[in-house]
Amino acid sequence: MATTQMNVRIDADVKRRGDAALARAGFTPTQAVRRVWEHVAALADSPEEVVRLLGEPDEVDSRERLLLRESADALGLVDALVAERGPLSAEGLDYDELRYRAWKERLTERGCA
Repeated sequence: MATTQMNVRIDADVKRRGDAALARAGFTPTQAVRRVWEHVAALADSPEEVVRLLGEPDEVDSRERLLLRESADALGLVDALVAERGPLSAEGLDYDELRYRAWKERLTERGCA
């Protein structure tokens, strides 16, 4: 199983209290994060369930989430087009590069890049 490292910033007091609560329950912070990610990954097709689980995001996070969802939708359209019409090529660029450029353009239009 391939793994990756995550680095997050969290209020020091929240971390201290959270670590203590997890220790009392018999979990390490790593175990807790893994379980949260596994649970959220299982809810990938139900974002409303993720919101129910984690609570309402603040306004900035909500805007960013909407932009990312729109970007993912746009990339899905590219994937559908390729599935229907075959691989794209332009200026000697491969499909992955074109897909990345479309994603980057969409984020730039939305002021996120």
